[in-house]
Amino acid sequence: MSELSKFSPQTRVAIYNRVSTEKKVQMEALDVQVAYTRKLVEDNHLTIVDQYIEPETGTEAEHRLEYQRMIRDIKADRIDLVVVKCSDRLCRDQAEWHNFVKLHLQKKFQLYFYLDDHIYDHERDDIKYSVQAIVEQSRVRSLPRKSEIFTATDRSTPRVPRHCIYADPYTAGIGMWSLSTRTPSVSGGQSTKRKPQNFATPCHWWSRG
Repeated sequence: MSELSKFSPQTRVAIYNRVSTEKKVQMEALDVQVAYTRKLVEDNHLTIVDQYIEPETGTEAEHRLEYQRMIRDIKADRIDLVVVKCSDRLCRDQAEWHNFVKLHLQKKFQLYFYLDDHIYDHERDDIKYSVQAIVEQSRVRSLPRKSEIFTATDRSTPRVPRHCIYADPYTAGIGMWSLSTRTPSVSGGQSTKRKPQNFATPCHWWSRG
């Protein structure tokens, strides 16, 4: 049973839908997300005030028109509950998250992440989601550099991004490689003074749809 069942039918809901990129596959996923969240709220017999559908991606809140419209409705006391897929669909950096949480505490509305079926509790969850916002901010800022891995003209000296995640064959751990210092920072395994000889160890990138 969904955590949404804890709310009364009179609960006024704002549904916020956004994708992480503007690729065709993501835009198709947006249609699925829109239909799924609406059905989820309706199945729990809650009152939908509006569904805020962001047709374009954006890393800054001021450039997301539907997000700003939702914020205005929250400030106007029209919303009791915000339903969104996960925190990184709502806020893409620490400052955004801080401002949203500040509004949450001021207006006393609830926040529900349907991907985890989780109702946000500030005292319990603040540190967790603040850290996630920092990680997401770092990930977003690194995205333009991803293509650097594959744009080398000389295959004998492939390019790597300024920072990347790599597997260290000498420590059996993973870490962050810095191109500027060529000094790995490793987590896991035993420390070693020996450096990897291959400076172009492949990096593994990931994204959430």
